[in-house]
Amino acid sequence: MNMMANEPFDGDLHVHSRYSDGTLFVKELVPMAAKAGLSVMALTDHDTMAGWEEAVALGERYRVAIIPGVEFSTRDPATGRKAHLLVYGPKKPELLQPLCDHMAQERRKNAEQMIEKISQQYPIDRDLVLRCAQGCVTLFKQHIMLALREAGVVDRLYGPLFRELFGRGGCAYVPTQYPDVHEVARAARASGGVVVLAHPGEYRSLELLRHMAQNGEVDGAEYWHPRNTADDQEEIAAIAAEFSLLLTGGTDFHGSNSDPPHPLGTFRTPQDTCRQLMDRIKT
Repeated sequence: MNMMANEPFDGDLHVHSRYSDGTLFVKELVPMAAKAGLSVMALTDHDTMAGWEEAVALGERYRVAIIPGVEFSTRDPATGRKAHLLVYGPKKPELLQPLCDHMAQERRKNAEQMIEKISQQYPIDRDLVLRCAQGCVTLFKQHIMLALREAGVVDRLYGPLFRELFGRGGCAYVPTQYPDVHEVARAARASGGVVVLAHPGEYRSLELLRHMAQNGEVDGAEYWHPRNTADDQEEIAAIAAEFSLLLTGGTDFHGSNSDPPHPLGTFRTPQDTCRQLMDRIKT
């Protein structure tokens, strides 16, 4: 991790690149972070660590402290709902690679089924989707929507057609088998990473946050995020105070795949928390 950043020492700790479902390459993200005045950026692609070395090297060039991270999609067994875990700076990332490999295979298998269903109704094929996913480790629904946009079917990714196709019961819906959130948290702990429950408000995960905090499964919670409401933030802050959790934040940046758009650095983690996080990673 590059430590040569300048003040003000704040950071965007939730950033996705083209290695997962973002639209920008790492080589574009890091200079953009510098131009946005960020001193710290965490690369947190979904279920992949592919961009870490590249990002750290560029961070040294552009004087942006890069925190290697990964965002895991998981399932809360108590509710059946999705939950996302951010893992920062694991000392043994090889312990997380099986999780990444499993999810890459699961996403690709599901995407192939979705493409087969959609191509029967709309003028796209697998080759077009793969072109839209060029540079990515696996396939996401966003790549299928990009192909539909290329074909002139839609002008936005997350409009009515997205819900019609991929919503539960949708004509292209294929359920994804996400790993148990507690199993992922155990693997993250074993890797030596700092574990943060991402955007608890989005998936109604506040009770999960409390449960995981009580059991020592998480180190923090994402507080500054575009899909956390003011009420969510109030409860997140209360749980964090009770269990001495870090409060982190980030834009959840996906480039033009974000809807509505949020430029890099729109949501930031303040200086003191960035330092605490980086200190924990170093120890």
